[in-house]
Amino acid sequence: MKSAHLHWLLELMVIEPVPLVWILPSFNGQHTNSLPIPNYKSEDYLQLLISALRDRSIAMVSDDHAVTLEDAVATVTRFEKHGPEKPSNRLMFRLTDAGGKAWESLAEPQWEKFFKFEQTYISSNSDDLRVSGLLASRNRDAVIAYLGWYERLESVNVQWDSLKIVTHTDYEAVYWKRLADVHEAIFDGVRQKMDRSVPAPVRDWQLSLNNWYVKPWNRPDWS
Repeated sequence: MKSAHLHWLLELMVIEPVPLVWILPSFNGQHTNSLPIPNYKSEDYLQLLISALRDRSIAMVSDDHAVTLEDAVATVTRFEKHGPEKPSNRLMFRLTDAGGKAWESLAEPQWEKFFKFEQTYISSNSDDLRVSGLLASRNRDAVIAYLGWYERLESVNVQWDSLKIVTHTDYEAVYWKRLADVHEAIFDGVRQKMDRSVPAPVRDWQLSLNNWYVKPWNRPDWS
């Protein structure tokens, strides 16, 4: 197994656990924003999962309950051959502590550049598409700068009276990693139907915020 391929698998579940049905019986990159592994077939993804399960880098859970290694291997083997009996997101993979450390050794994250973006749609009785936004980083200037461009970048009218900025001493950056001195902005807004134009340098800056760790497809042993 190439290091880049293990990196790829761990990368899928760095931010949050991922359903088994996103990987088997065929990889679904639409949900993961990840490239497929070149020349990989379903049996290759199966063996990659089994290897990571056996070395305890990842674990399977069902409705938040741990699945034994034996049952997890049997389940992924059955999925690869027959697929799920019915569509289900109950079976999930998550990183273990060992998996988190393995990802860090491969991705070389610069935690001082950590940046988190979340946007959640809120149900509403009105015609407005209401959203809840979250920005978090150790770099307070990056959070403030993103807020300044948020309405254009995300086509959202921010309700500025809802804005709260808090500095956390023990922040859950991702579900397996906590950081100190993280500045978090939380706010509400209304999503606009038409996208707004953004100058190219600003869009490039926005994309650069995700470059705080190495991506598996940028590794020399990726192909």
